[in-house]
Amino acid sequence: EYSNNDGNLNNFGYVQIYSGTSINNGVINNHNSMDLFHLEISSDGIFNNSGEITTETFGNYGKINNYELFISTLALSNDGFIFNGENATMILDVYTNDFNNLATIINCGTIDIRFGNLTGNPIQPCSCSPTISSDIADIGKNVTVTVNTNSDSVRFVWSDTTGIKRDVIDAIEPFEDTFAPDSIGEWNIEVICSGISETLTLEVPFMVLPEYALGMITFLIPALVMLLIYTSREWIQKTFL
Repeated sequence: EYSNNDGNLNNFGYVQIYSGTSINNGVINNHNSMDLFHLEISSDGIFNNSGEITTETFGNYGKINNYELFISTLALSNDGFIFNGENATMILDVYTNDFNNLATIINCGTIDIRFGNLTGNPIQPCSCSPTISSDIADIGKNVTVTVNTNSDSVRFVWSDTTGIKRDVIDAIEPFEDTFAPDSIGEWNIEVICSGISETLTLEVPFMVLPEYALGMITFLIPALVMLLIYTSREWIQKTFL
């Protein structure tokens, strides 16, 4: 048997194929169960799995996004990109062959290599490195948090002393979020990348005076003191002399 997908295939039920060859040049979205035992798969497209996939021989030259359970029972070769998401599991029962990774695999969940050896490039763990444009800001002034990560999405949670004020998910690179704090005090910005959590702190003071205002006050205080002394002398002379 031979099958070729150049479009978009969505599975919400149960697919069972026991033999043949399949070439994917499009997008396959699995939301339930696909049993592809004895099927030789070559994929130059995208494989999105949020259910359960069992394969025997899988050659990936495109992209696999696994968010649930992906099982390979004979051979898996990666010349593309594999992302194993938070709470996702990849089980590799490669009895007679090694697991060849010639490109990139990012693991934010669990990869269980039960038989065979990993050859080629090592598996990269999830990373999450946020930076903030300023850790002190005036009330109502925009603050931007930017995240360097190999995750496929980032969640931003902005909280002040009363609780959560903003909770958003960014799934498009570059990962960043901008918000203007509306209360004084300490703010926490929790950044979550596929289960990895980092927290930044932002301080919003009661009032922040610009440098030119501080300089003007420094200049005016001595002048006001001198004026007060001069006025007091004039009043004393007119009153008592």
